[in-house]
Amino acid sequence: MEIIPHHIENNPQEFENFMSLPPQYSGARASRFVVLPVPFESTTSYRTGTAAGPRAIIEASWQVELFDVELGKRAFEAGIHTSRKLDRVRRKAETMYKAVHREVAAVLDNAQIPVVLGGEHTVTVPAVHAAIERHPELSVLQLDAHADLRDTYDGTPWSHACAMRRILALADRPPHIVQAGLRSVCTEEWNLSRRSRSVTSFLAKDNLSGKAPAHKILGALSQDVYITIDLDAFDPSEMPGVGTPEPGGLTWAWINDLLGLVAAKRNIVGFDIVELCPIEGQNISEFLAAKLAYRIMGLLV
Repeated sequence: MEIIPHHIENNPQEFENFMSLPPQYSGARASRFVVLPVPFESTTSYRTGTAAGPRAIIEASWQVELFDVELGKRAFEAGIHTSRKLDRVRRKAETMYKAVHREVAAVLDNAQIPVVLGGEHTVTVPAVHAAIERHPELSVLQLDAHADLRDTYDGTPWSHACAMRRILALADRPPHIVQAGLRSVCTEEWNLSRRSRSVTSFLAKDNLSGKAPAHKILGALSQDVYITIDLDAFDPSEMPGVGTPEPGGLTWAWINDLLGLVAAKRNIVGFDIVELCPIEGQNISEFLAAKLAYRIMGLLV
């Protein structure tokens, strides 16, 4: 007889962690994955609400099936721990940076995979900082509608619109950033991506048309990869709950094919899912985000 966590047959909210897992599958030290919710929201520039994103993703995960029928896997058996150490990280960028860097570093040093749930895209910067200290040849795969390469936005260099620019300033030899899904880029960002050897950019229309297929993106990545997924990379028809939606986005199927290829050919050291803005009365967006996180875990076990 197949043994499954009893919450599936009883109360899916019994354990308020990612996937509502009982202790034998969610211990802090033995789990392969550590989920780090970071409800940081300080510089959102259109629709607000990213602070509610991490909690919404975790609650939606209680409805995600433990068996991934497409992968034929039960990723939870590798262990998924949900840390609450960053629950109070809200509005101060300096405090957020130190806390996220510290916790992601601790997860990596324990040979676990950090799964950061934002919050706005700024939370990616300290996570990548911790990763590149341990993987000097790191590259960053960024799925996003926006380049996030502005030097400043709304008077601050720590805007969510500047996240990738801050990553380029992390070290004398910054990680190579490979962007896919772009469809809203200012002149400053476009010129930077054209001249910088540290940035390779692909437009969503080229991704979807086959002009920039998944294997071309894979070829631009180093062996060690950190993945950051701004949920507005998806088309709004699939992911309406974001702060800055853009038409013409990537699809669930396309992104899954890309992630499957990267997981098979590269070493993914960590990933984040950011910029969810839950819409009252809907659960489409948070459910997709939760299933996406679990899908990536399944690709890595």
